[in-house]
Amino acid sequence: FPSCSGLTPEQKQYPCSDLNNTQFMSSVLDVTSPDLVVFTGDNNDGGAFLGVENSVKHFLQPTLSRGLDFAAVFGNHDEEANLDRS
Repeated sequence: FPSCSGLTPEQKQYPCSDLNNTQFMSSVLDVTSPDLVVFTGDNNDGGAFLGVENSVKHFLQPTLSRGLDFAAVFGNHDEEANLDRS
C-alpha cells in the first residue's frame, strides 16, 4: 500500500498527518484482518491539527470500529502539546 495515496484535495494540505492516515490504516486492516494491532510510538504529529487527545481517538478509530485488540506505546511526538505519558 502506498501511504497517503488517493488523498482528497483537502487531505493533501496535510500529507501523511493524523488527518489522513486513518484511510490508509483502514485499507491495511481490511486486507490483513490482524488479531492484534500494535502502535509503536509517534502515532500522531503532536496534535497540531486536532489536539492530542482527539488525535489519539482519531488514529485508533479504524482499529476500534473493527473491534480489534491493540497495544500502543507513546513516543515523544505523542506527548507533545497536552498529553503526557502518565
